[in-house]
Order: sequence, then C-alpha cells, then structure tokens
Amino acid sequence: MPSMSGAERDVIRRFAAGEKALRERAVAIFRQHETSQPNLPEIGFMVEATSLAPDHLLQAHYRRLLSAAGETESAA
Repeated sequence: MPSMSGAERDVIRRFAAGEKALRERAVAIFRQHETSQPNLPEIGFMVEATSLAPDHLLQAHYRRLLSAAGETESAA
C-alpha cells in the first residue's frame, strides 16, 4: 500500500481545522491508510473523528499536532 501523500494529509488537516465539507473525503483517505500508517497524527485524529464514542481530549491533542505540522510545512 502506498504512503499517504502530502495532499491526502492536507485534506485530513483541513477537515481537522473545521472544513466539514471534507469529511467524506477525509474518511475515505483514512480507511485507505489506517492499517498501513497507524502512527501518523492524521490517522490518530481520524480514529477519534470516526469513533462512535470519541475521546474529545485526545481529538483536541491531535488537532494541535496537525495544526503545528501544517504551520511547519508552510514555513518550509
């Protein structure tokens, strides 16, 4: 299975930042990569975002990680 592309990671980051219209696309990307790259923060966020009983504290933690990662990539 191929690695998650930068564009795919960006979709999940934008969904985490509040772009609700990207939910279906983010879930599809998550389902495609959830077993091949379980340690990515994007995957961790989506685990909580798609859970029937999400841990909102953990979800907020992943949002902060994704926000910081996006800022770092923008500066590069």
